[in-house]
Amino acid sequence: MELRTKLWIDGEWVEGSDRFSTLNPATEEVIAEVEEAGAAEVDAAVRSARRAVEDPAWRDLDPHRRAALLWRLADLVKQNLKKKFQEDKIKLVDEVIKQDQKWRELKQKLDNLRAERNKLSLEINKLKKAGKNASKVLKEVKGIPDKIAKAEEQAKKQQAGAEKKGKKKDEKVVDAKFKEEEEKK
Repeated sequence: MELRTKLWIDGEWVEGSDRFSTLNPATEEVIAEVEEAGAAEVDAAVRSARRAVEDPAWRDLDPHRRAALLWRLADLVKQNLKKKFQEDKIKLVDEVIKQDQKWRELKQKLDNLRAERNKLSLEINKLKKAGKNASKVLKEVKGIPDKIAKAEEQAKKQQAGAEKKGKKKDEKVVDAKFKEEEEKK
């Protein structure tokens, strides 16, 4: 959802002297490239505004008619804002659904890693009981805690990102589910 703005000067959209990025604080993604008005653009806007105010078509317009036009403009802005809000709300809901899906995928990967770790632990115990040398198996298992830690960190980041985008999760419920799953294993 990236947006690029321009400057409205003298009845047309114009480039600014520079532009800067506006970032989404939750994801640090660029959400808009905003034009920045320099001295030349400010001077042009002031000259255009002065011409508009001094134009007899506006200056001599009946105050009631002028007010009616401004109210009509306000109504149009309000209508467009509602439409834009609805579009943004739909995009936000879609993004939350995507983040939730990513969260579920990461949780599934984490569950798979835990299950693999448990299987390997059982095999190691069998080898130890049988008096076999388990050092080869231990070397293979050594990397699993790092994978689990990375998966848990990704899951936490994913959860934090989803919460910042408007998705509220009850941490106690999530912790209880993780604890319950751990107890089952």
